[in-house]
Amino acid sequence: MCEQALPDSRRLIWIIHGSLVLLLLFGSACHRGDSLSRSTEGARAEAKKWQADAQLVQIHALNFVMFQGNPPVMKSGPPQMVTFYFFSPSTHRGFHVDAMPQGLQPHPDELPSTPFTLPLPDNFGSLDEALAQVRKGNGSDILVTEADLRVYWNAGGQPERTAWKIAFSQGSGITQTSLTQYVDAASGALVTVEDRSVPPPNSGMTEGTPPTDTDFAAFRQAADQNVATRGAGFKLYAADLGFRLPEPVYDGPEKPGSKVKLSMTHFEYARSTPTVNWESVDVELGTASGIAAEAVLGASIGPVVQQVPPNAIPHLFPDDLPDPEPFLRELRESFPKQDQHTPRGLYEAGGYNFIEGAAIIMTLAQPTARAWLGRQGEARPMFGEPPREEQYGFFTSTAPRDRWEWWTIVEHARFVQKRGHPPGSNDPLEGWEQFIYIDAATGARSTRCTTPSCIYNCGLAYQPPPPMPPVPCE
Repeated sequence: MCEQALPDSRRLIWIIHGSLVLLLLFGSACHRGDSLSRSTEGARAEAKKWQADAQLVQIHALNFVMFQGNPPVMKSGPPQMVTFYFFSPSTHRGFHVDAMPQGLQPHPDELPSTPFTLPLPDNFGSLDEALAQVRKGNGSDILVTEADLRVYWNAGGQPERTAWKIAFSQGSGITQTSLTQYVDAASGALVTVEDRSVPPPNSGMTEGTPPTDTDFAAFRQAADQNVATRGAGFKLYAADLGFRLPEPVYDGPEKPGSKVKLSMTHFEYARSTPTVNWESVDVELGTASGIAAEAVLGASIGPVVQQVPPNAIPHLFPDDLPDPEPFLRELRESFPKQDQHTPRGLYEAGGYNFIEGAAIIMTLAQPTARAWLGRQGEARPMFGEPPREEQYGFFTSTAPRDRWEWWTIVEHARFVQKRGHPPGSNDPLEGWEQFIYIDAATGARSTRCTTPSCIYNCGLAYQPPPPMPPVPCE
């Protein structure tokens, strides 16, 4: 045990050109490791007061540069600030403790101050040992600027090694260079580390093989194959589908057993990392004509998306749910029928405006609508043609709780006849939205409607009728 007295130079506060440089955090070289250990133990104790499951995940040391001599010369001294970062797996929250010359300063974090979640081992090589290893190969006159200890993981997301990352500079003036080296915290050897916490590059759209059919299973298989080229571990968490509504006028009767024809799909995949971040990939697949699959296929990897409490990584779609084909057909059949004998509405992308009054609006050819796969309580989808924020808010507040749902929105409208007047096109037009949910596991169906409101020709003549619209809303 080292018991020699601290040299006077380590017990003074140097005053250089009016600036104070504090040199007392870790004392002499023989005590620095012990002092860091004591600070670590104190920080752990503070964190346990905050959350019983708090885990130390990172140590970050700064402010190594000091002045010595006359005239003063910059040297590397002990760090003047060391921050200990903790993470609570049960709350997904953070906590950090600053170790400074005046003592420990704890800081509870509603949002983690560090993204890392893998716990440091109970025993690890000291900072002094790591610095000595770096100086052995680079000279004792290097200027250390930063030191960081954390767990690095392999391609499978498993802990690979715990290492000190030492940033320093050599030389002076125009010849000064900045370098970084890693020291294994178990063996004390210099090592090469691949930092997988760096966000993956967005390589943009990639070519792919379009599906051979236009049903959901074909599109899903093509999307799964495409996302597999971006790395392992990605799983589906949201889907956005554009599908054709059959038009007997143009298509003729539908063949028995035929599947719902999709025209455009967006699949969102995610994978977790040993951080509070997660990575996402959006795969877009489409058919150029909406009828036959053509070469419109691509995928773009998004940036690392940071999700912090309470929005952690989204729930991933289970592999054991049944084929959604009958559910998609039921959603499609929820849209009012249109044929050559009763042309009474207008299909639009994402909905259907159903006119129940006297006016007739001709139908567009090959109408399309949208359907989504989502889970109540999750963040709003980011890609494709997601519902508007207020629509997604309605879904979140009315859909079955914590359930995977296939759902769509049917837009309705009707003319409200003025009192004392025959029906006519000058009547106010009233609209509302019908949300239809089908449980992705059980097929249970439920529906909710928004409150009707005037959307055209509104004025004093418009008085909302008391009954709910004539559509099945529970």
